[in-house]
Amino acid sequence: MKRLFLLSTMIVTLALSAFSVNASTRLHIASYDNAPIVVTIDGVEYGPFSNRHKLAGIAPGVHNMRITALYTNPYSAYNTQQVIYNGPVNLPFGYEVHAIINPYNGLDINEMIAMGPQPVNVGGGVVCAYPGNAIIGKPVHQPIGYPVYNPVPQAPVIAPMCDANFSALMNAISNRPFDSTRRQLAAQAISTNYFTSAQVLHMLGLFSFDSSKLEIAKLAYTRTVDPERYYVVYDAFAFDSSVRHLSDYMASL
Repeated sequence: MKRLFLLSTMIVTLALSAFSVNASTRLHIASYDNAPIVVTIDGVEYGPFSNRHKLAGIAPGVHNMRITALYTNPYSAYNTQQVIYNGPVNLPFGYEVHAIINPYNGLDINEMIAMGPQPVNVGGGVVCAYPGNAIIGKPVHQPIGYPVYNPVPQAPVIAPMCDANFSALMNAISNRPFDSTRRQLAAQAISTNYFTSAQVLHMLGLFSFDSSKLEIAKLAYTRTVDPERYYVVYDAFAFDSSVRHLSDYMASL
């Protein structure tokens, strides 16, 4: 049994490692007028000139990006190079970012696609979980001050924490000796993830006191994917008064 557990752990670790290497972040970028462009990120140039660049393997985070376009000069035999964007670009881990340089020399983020489970910090360790709301249609302020907004409505991507990572979270919480530290860790995980009502019930079982369970149940209510089944959480409480408090809180939202 121990060997089987170690083998399963190694498989999960290798899968996550492969994901982090192959899908750290991607950038698809073009100009609004389809002009040939060269992309320079943190001083590294990605060429040659092309109407659209698809870049992979860039470290996640905020980078400085310069986009240089190539235009035909009607008064010369030589083409003209023009910098059409020079500013920051945020490339979150595990996302494929689709962007266009608009007519105002600003950056429009048209779409951000989650490529797989996203890493989250849980008690000092990193586990994966599917993203909550994908960052889509967020206003982007251009260097010259024009606000940009993606007019195409996109549905948020909401999914509960996968089973393997939920088990890792439960182990991390149960390893804390006191309800206070368990509450702190649970609240941190709840703020960045989504859960099923059944998962919340399981989580509450790790707390000794109804007061702690009630605090966590309130935090988790708006982070569940099936709030219509939240009544199952009532079974975690020892006192009817705690159930009433939670019910009143849910009704007030």
